[in-house]
Amino acid sequence: MKIAITALIFILSLPLIAQVSERSLPDSPGYTAALHSPAALPAITSTPQRIRPTFTQEDRDPHRQGFMLLSATAVASTIADIEFTAHCLATNPNCREANPLFGSHPSRARMYAIAMPMTAAQIWFSNHLRKKHPERKLWMLPTLSVTVVHSLGAMSTTF
Repeated sequence: MKIAITALIFILSLPLIAQVSERSLPDSPGYTAALHSPAALPAITSTPQRIRPTFTQEDRDPHRQGFMLLSATAVASTIADIEFTAHCLATNPNCREANPLFGSHPSRARMYAIAMPMTAAQIWFSNHLRKKHPERKLWMLPTLSVTVVHSLGAMSTTF
């Protein structure tokens, strides 16, 4: 049951990554047609202008989608771990938290107040590594470690 709920949270976080920016769609309210009208184009001059190639975000940063997916998965696994632990502590008198930072019987608010900033810091560090060394995949290590640890914590909670 715990594995199924953890897998469901992981699957539900995937569409967040695949969303397209609303402003890029022509039929969305945020789309401005004035930028694409002939009146908005610059006048042709006699001096030659250098044409710069346009790059998509994927061309500039090929690891962006993977980073977003791993970040969403890390946050989802952190939430799942906290919620399963809070449920276990509320329903089972023999249940104890193993993390010494939280104490043996932490409140839900205390767990969120400690775990979420630590997850955010590791995601920030992962993003820093991704931008500093774009040719390497070392940036995955902090986010993967958060995801694995919290997924194991969520699956090991006994009801």
